[in-house]
Amino acid sequence: HCVNSPTLIIHGSADDVVPSSQSRLLEINGNHHISRCVVEGAGHNNLFQYPETWNLLSAFVRNLVQ
Repeated sequence: HCVNSPTLIIHGSADDVVPSSQSRLLEINGNHHISRCVVEGAGHNNLFQYPETWNLLSAFVRNLVQ
């Protein structure tokens, strides 16, 4: 199934659960509304401990409501 809504994928560079290649495949095979961002140093379960994650999420939501 294809997702036609804007989609944000945030992936930690140190994720040891889901390989970054998986989020890359989602980005490549998805529609043109996909934004993929990698947070350096973040793992799978600690993304929200990184301010960059919150900044990316805030910017994504701001763009949606404009």
